[in-house]
Parts: sequence; C-alpha cells; structure tokens
Amino acid sequence: CCTIPRMPRKTKPPEDRLTEVASTATNLANDRKSCDLARTARDAFNLASINLPAGGQKYPNEAAQLLTAIPQFTPAVDNEVKRFCK
Repeated sequence: CCTIPRMPRKTKPPEDRLTEVASTATNLANDRKSCDLARTARDAFNLASINLPAGGQKYPNEAAQLLTAIPQFTPAVDNEVKRFCK
C-alpha cells in the first residue's frame, strides 16, 4: 500500500523512525485486518507530526519532506481504523 521515502541514518530526524514504524504498521494492518496495528500506525504518524517541527531545526529539509508525506497517509490509516476497529 504505502511507503514513506527513507533517508540515510545520519541525515534524518529521530521522528523518521516513527514514520517507518507507522508505514510498516499501515501495511501490516491492511494485510492482517488488524485494529491494533491500524491504531499503532495512526498514533505513530500523529507523534511524528507533532514532533517533526522541533526536529526540523536540525534537519529542515528532511522534516519538510516527512511533513509533506505524512498527510498523504492519513486517509488510508483513518480508513483502516474505521474498517478494522468495530
């Protein structure tokens, strides 16, 4: 379904790890029809979105890239939560 672009370890903000977790959880939630994984994806994307502005001070280009990518996942993740968490 979805993949967030990966950056070299030395040039990415710590919040990038949250987006990697969220991306993986999004795909697994869809494959396994899992409410818990869908919520994990939603929560990880939310935490990354909240914390990225601070990380952007040290990694402005990378943070901007992630802040642009994360909203593209929101509808898919929200849809998974709605479908799998009944």
